[in-house]
Amino acid sequence: MSKITGKLHPHGVLALWWNQADVRVPWVAAEDARLAPFTRNYPATVAELLASFPVHVATREIPWSRRITVEEHTRYLATHSHFAVMDPIERAELLDMNRTALARIFPEGELDEPYLCGLTVVRSATTHS
Repeated sequence: MSKITGKLHPHGVLALWWNQADVRVPWVAAEDARLAPFTRNYPATVAELLASFPVHVATREIPWSRRITVEEHTRYLATHSHFAVMDPIERAELLDMNRTALARIFPEGELDEPYLCGLTVVRSATTHS
């Protein structure tokens, strides 16, 4: 994991947007559990990553989804950093195992891929007059 460096100026604000799979959906939760041993214990949230800094963190989530094929979903997963750094053979085997599991759930080959678009707003905890 990379180290966060730098300083947020007094009264400064940092806003971060990102998409995260919505694990409240049963098939996504099952996929997350299947793949968790390979995600290298990355922090689950930006707030966790920023916990050691003198900042105030506020978050909001906006749900959305898209309809894609199981194959498109698998190709997208392969772009995530924890898979991109894996041994290519191990990555291929893992993604193939996941593709097979999804094909059983979605025999028609398409799925609704649910996300939470997260907004994290970080403000400096120190203020100067």
